[in-house]
Amino acid sequence: MLQQLMLASVIGVTAFTASADIPASLQVDPGSTSVVTLEITITGNGSETQSDSRVVPLLGKGATRFTPNYEPFDGMILDSLVLRPGDCQLGYEFFCNPLYGCIPITVTLSNISVTLQGPAGASIVGQSIGWGATWRLQGTYSLTSPIFNSAGSIDALATPGFNGRIAVGNGGWRLDQMLLGAIEFDVPASNLPAGLAVHTRTSLGLGGAALAGNYVPPPPASCGSSGRCNELHATPGCDLVNCCDQVCDVDPACCIITWDQTCVQLAVANCVIPPINDLCSAPTPLPLGRFPFTTVNANTDGDRLPSSCFDLGTAGAFVNDVWFTHTANANNGVLVSTCGHAAFDTRIAVYTGCGGSLIACSDDAANCPGGTSRLGFYGVAGQTYLIRVGGKYGQGTGEIDIAWGDIDPPQTSITAAWPGASGGNGHFYALYSVGSNGSWDGAIAKAASLGGHAATVNSAAETSFILRYARPPAVYGATAIGLIQQPVALEPAGGWGWITGEPLNYTNWNIGEPNDANALGEDVGMINIEGTWNDINSGVAHVLIEWDANPRVADVTWTSADGGDGSRYRAVLAPFALTWSQAAAAANAAGGRLVSLETPAEAQFVYQRLAAFTSMWSMTPFNGGPWVGLHRQKGDWKWESGAALSWSPWQPGEPNGTGDFASYYSYQQGPSNGFDDTFDGDQRRAYIIEFPANPADLDHDGTVGAPDLALLLGSWGRCLGTPCIGDINQNGSVNATDLALLLAAWGQ
Repeated sequence: MLQQLMLASVIGVTAFTASADIPASLQVDPGSTSVVTLEITITGNGSETQSDSRVVPLLGKGATRFTPNYEPFDGMILDSLVLRPGDCQLGYEFFCNPLYGCIPITVTLSNISVTLQGPAGASIVGQSIGWGATWRLQGTYSLTSPIFNSAGSIDALATPGFNGRIAVGNGGWRLDQMLLGAIEFDVPASNLPAGLAVHTRTSLGLGGAALAGNYVPPPPASCGSSGRCNELHATPGCDLVNCCDQVCDVDPACCIITWDQTCVQLAVANCVIPPINDLCSAPTPLPLGRFPFTTVNANTDGDRLPSSCFDLGTAGAFVNDVWFTHTANANNGVLVSTCGHAAFDTRIAVYTGCGGSLIACSDDAANCPGGTSRLGFYGVAGQTYLIRVGGKYGQGTGEIDIAWGDIDPPQTSITAAWPGASGGNGHFYALYSVGSNGSWDGAIAKAASLGGHAATVNSAAETSFILRYARPPAVYGATAIGLIQQPVALEPAGGWGWITGEPLNYTNWNIGEPNDANALGEDVGMINIEGTWNDINSGVAHVLIEWDANPRVADVTWTSADGGDGSRYRAVLAPFALTWSQAAAAANAAGGRLVSLETPAEAQFVYQRLAAFTSMWSMTPFNGGPWVGLHRQKGDWKWESGAALSWSPWQPGEPNGTGDFASYYSYQQGPSNGFDDTFDGDQRRAYIIEFPANPADLDHDGTVGAPDLALLLGSWGRCLGTPCIGDINQNGSVNATDLALLLAAWGQ
């Protein structure tokens, strides 16, 4: 069974010619070990997968060559390689249940060998190398259990990917930090009871092993005959003779072995030249791994950061930036970091491309010394992302690390569903801001007014889901849940229950809680950012809302009952951050426009029903909320509807001349019903669309129905100088044409 695995570790495969290489010996370092991991999937009446590992000695042999026929080498050819892990016995327990226990299975692996099939070449990039070569797994196995026994031989081919860190020079080489992907094998059905299938997946962990060898060093190249001085290249020396001489005076290896990152950094600093990836238009591609970089002598050509990335000290200063790209090889989280491995205060930002949408940003990450940074984003297979690295105050050197991790795709709805297919309860969750002066009782009432209730958290699984998709914020105040204590109960832990009447069969109190610490008593509950609970007196700023079914809260109508005119509004969370102009274009493409809040009453309705959901905000010190359809035209603020601004929707101190476009905004506080004037590129994912009222909804209750028909019939005939409520087509008369339009819109 063939399967391409570990693609992210493959740096490149290069074709080589036998006339331009340096032969070298190859052996497995004495004392090397391998972790043999065998994952077994048994399918019969159901399917279950178990895994076990053993550390065993590792032997092996082979032969290799390096290319070209001068140093530094830029490629390595494995002519042959056989790895022989020691025999091992692994144990498993399948199909466990409380009544009958588990079915034990013992697997013995013997005479295992993993053999490279034919010569395979790979490029050396810095200290990294990887082969996409075909391997053959051979050996014998035996499976013993109370219900069946099986034995036989293993013989499987796969292209799992093989890579590691290489050091080569001065007549010797060493390959460590190796990784060999998994090889899969199906136990023949003839060796098993009828109706049973066994699939195995074998991988070798080579962290405790190394390959090494020797060669006869070729003569070095001279200065002026190799690549650019500010660019990594496998050959020694660089094309600027004077610069090359300066660097090699400091580090002779640069003219003997390879022009590595140390040589590049010396050249950039001593010869006063910019890094090779100084410009956004010329980024350096990077695979997974850790790579040195420098921002010395780099200019600053990146766009101004959006306010969601601002820090309190410098308001988003980003200087001396350099650029990289990374192409995701799978739908997975991508982690980018300088944490603890840069000698200056760094910033990182990730974009869809030059001048494109911002995906993520990071400044001083938690537990990262010296102002270094790290961030994560969800990568889509085949998509190339632009990574910007620079300083907050100046330039420096360091290493950038790119790895995979668990990152969820960006949330694109106000509410998060916990589907039953994923083990959930089918309910929906969202965080809503009730303001810094909010009360627990008010938060409970607000949740009810939105058709839900303050969340009841009944399991560790539900807590885990909430932390992934509706995590309580760490800033701007406490988050209420539907936890309440009986008026007459033994303090502090007695009488707690859910407001819905559900039994309290699961608790997740923080250490030392509940403690009834407030002199006025603490009889209601909140949830912390890490999912634990506290008992509190009353004050909250947010509420975690739960709905039993999809509440569809992102689309609302301003009905006559709310004092409205039947206009409809939609909250949108885009996958990537958008400029104001991009959000306006998206709203138009949806058949509406960015929201025009022409009166305080309309603004209050839209804020309370849509904009107060925290998922619409950055929840940072410079807390940016959704874009709205207000922008300055020829010095005057106007709505997208064309109406002039006739009231003040601004936050205190705004507008302050920062830009010509408006959004919800608050400074060092939670969501708030007030605006900021900002620049078009102050990207954010949230915006609100307004759709005009349905002209057939004559009573503005959000639905075309019998009351509208009655109003139309009541105004039948020619309009006598005043607008007629039933004149849907506005031709001055209420007649059969208007009736037809109303009936066509019935039920909308």
